[in-house]
Amino acid sequence: MTMESSKDSRSKDTDSQEIDSKEINSKEISPKEISPKEIRKQKRYEAIIDAAEKVIFSRGLEDASMDMVAKEAQLGKGTLYLYFKSKNELYRAILYRAFLALRRKFLAALNPLQGEVNQEKMEKTGLDGLKVILAAYLQFYHENKDYFNAILYFQNDLFNLEDPAANEKVYLGEGIAAIELVIEQIEKGKKDGSVRSDLDAATAAYTFWGQTMGVLQLVQKKMTIVEHYHQLKAEQLISQHFEVIVSFLAK
Repeated sequence: MTMESSKDSRSKDTDSQEIDSKEINSKEISPKEISPKEIRKQKRYEAIIDAAEKVIFSRGLEDASMDMVAKEAQLGKGTLYLYFKSKNELYRAILYRAFLALRRKFLAALNPLQGEVNQEKMEKTGLDGLKVILAAYLQFYHENKDYFNAILYFQNDLFNLEDPAANEKVYLGEGIAAIELVIEQIEKGKKDGSVRSDLDAATAAYTFWGQTMGVLQLVQKKMTIVEHYHQLKAEQLISQHFEVIVSFLAK
């Protein structure tokens, strides 16, 4: 559904050309250089993603439609298509937010709080860093279930790896950056002797990532059955997973 034609017309006059989402999302502009028009575009861009999150998180990607997003955003459908051409484009933008939130969670956990003694930071091993990341991952799962699911369920065909659009590189790059934080801690651990030296860092990082997501998916989707037949609690599985991962990585 769309809004009244007069409002849609005003929207189209304001955004008379197709919007480059990468330009809006990632272009570095000093505050003094941002024009009122660019500010309006940025606000509308973010508002559209907000609306898409509400629709997709409540109805699922398959059942969501561009009409629903336009209605939620209170925009004409034509205006919506100036910013995003498809549900997949919207989903990629949501996924970018999810990856960004996860990476920031990792970085916040890895960086010492203000006021901590610098020596404490220096004494942390790579294995310590991996434990911190794992704890941050679990916290992210509990605090951001919708973003966790967005990361969990996206498929390879959401991105064109052979010839990716500029914004696809930005979006997917944020997810790769989160994985690389894990790789960095594994490499650090191999150097400081806390992590097994025979491990390939990238392989171990994706194992770490995949097993963690798998356990959390089990907790989310099948815990009622597990608890009924084996009297296990989610906390037990998560704690055991933590111990298994750390034991696998530790030297």
